[in-house]
Amino acid sequence: MPRNIKTAIFAISYIIISVIILLINYHHLNRKENLMKQAQGDEKSNQKTGLGNKVTENIRLLPVASVETQPITTDNNSVLMSRDEKGWRRLNCGPSKLFRPISLSTDIGNLTFYGFLSAEYDRTVPERALKGRMFEKKEIESFLTLSRDLPLIDVGANVGLVALQAALQKRTVVAIEPIAANALRLCRSVLDFGHAGLVHVIQNAVSSREGHVTLATQAANTSTLFTVNEAGRQFTHDLTLAYAIKLDRILEMLPFRRAALKIDVESHEGHVLEGSRDLWKTLDVPLVWMEWQHVKGRATFGGQFVVDFMTARNFRPHHVISGKLLEGDFMSWPFTVLWRR
Repeated sequence: MPRNIKTAIFAISYIIISVIILLINYHHLNRKENLMKQAQGDEKSNQKTGLGNKVTENIRLLPVASVETQPITTDNNSVLMSRDEKGWRRLNCGPSKLFRPISLSTDIGNLTFYGFLSAEYDRTVPERALKGRMFEKKEIESFLTLSRDLPLIDVGANVGLVALQAALQKRTVVAIEPIAANALRLCRSVLDFGHAGLVHVIQNAVSSREGHVTLATQAANTSTLFTVNEAGRQFTHDLTLAYAIKLDRILEMLPFRRAALKIDVESHEGHVLEGSRDLWKTLDVPLVWMEWQHVKGRATFGGQFVVDFMTARNFRPHHVISGKLLEGDFMSWPFTVLWRR
């Protein structure tokens, strides 16, 4: 074939491929723009009705000294809270057209929670639920059955798989989640599916130091979260801002002094423990369910730090489902660990 004909075919092929790529990108951007317009419409509607994820006008920032005297009520304003350097504040969580209810049957009960309308932004927990599967189902059911007589502190609550099932057991739950979209969905699940007065949502990150932090979520997966300087190169990240508190801060507003604790914060578990030293002196915590997979190999606040911290407080590691004592090299321990006294 003559060289000029080959060149022409190559040029035409290149143009066709470029056009196809442009059309795909246009479709994606147009779809994203429509979703953003819908979200903006929801926000405008919330503003007209006084709803939305913002500080309500008639509620001042609560000084720390007054928090313990504030009764926890069951109205909309008491479900979602946040803390910054000025103190605690209450947030509203208005309904959104971007949320859709997802239902699952578990050994604990019939669970209903909110996912996004588009599965494109929920490719782990809600996507599995849409197929009738639950992430870490046996582990969750085992932990909740074992701790059923205790209130629950859920650090890294996500959309509420653990917190909402604990509420089905009629337990008081403090659920802490840094991502606004997750905290909002959890708050709406509490209000819309009969858990008001039981589950109290705190929209904050939890760490060893307090202050503003930038977080990175895995693309289309709001369940995977890293601080920016810990984010791996293998992920495409969406950035989000949050205010980090020490876990000790929740002592200012806890309505109980004995509880089970769940910590699932994507390798940041050691930092959570470092910021909780006063909590262990005040709160009786006999059970701690902790994700182990990502923290065990960290050099700073990693597996060895966690083992030393927990054993110093008379905890021993167990298999979540079998209850078997875990021994030997902690790098070989399972994905999640149950610490028991």
